[in-house]
Amino acid sequence: MLQKSFFMISLLAASAMSLPCHAQSASALTAAPAAASPPAAPKVIYSLSKKDIVIGTGLTASSGANISVRYTGWLYDSSAPDLRGKMFDSTEKREPLEFQLGKGQVVKGWDQGILGMRVGGKRTLIIPSSLAYGKDGSDDTIPPNAALVFDVELVDIR
Repeated sequence: MLQKSFFMISLLAASAMSLPCHAQSASALTAAPAAASPPAAPKVIYSLSKKDIVIGTGLTASSGANISVRYTGWLYDSSAPDLRGKMFDSTEKREPLEFQLGKGQVVKGWDQGILGMRVGGKRTLIIPSSLAYGKDGSDDTIPPNAALVFDVELVDIR
């Protein structure tokens, strides 16, 4: 019996010695796992993204409505923390822009992205090139195939 126990202990010891040894400090054993980093922003935008910042309480924007908006527009930059690259336009120092929604008077991304907003609402739109200025861009301000980011506030519906 003693011989059998000795044999088993020897076998276990030999097995343990053949296992790879991974030395770890006590702090590595008790450290919390690192937080996962957020996924990287896509380099190319393929669809319209809408994010309500403030939900308005007034009338709802529908196709054909004459609306008034304040906005700021940036080139989309996937490497920027807020995805906003160079600012290219803003109504900050001028009157709000007025247009008829859904009638092609603005880029398609606006016609689709503002639809359903309520007066007093603020929304961020990330617009793919296909719903903005496309392969042609716009003047020297917006390069070809550029995605755009807009902060839009719906001021009025008439």
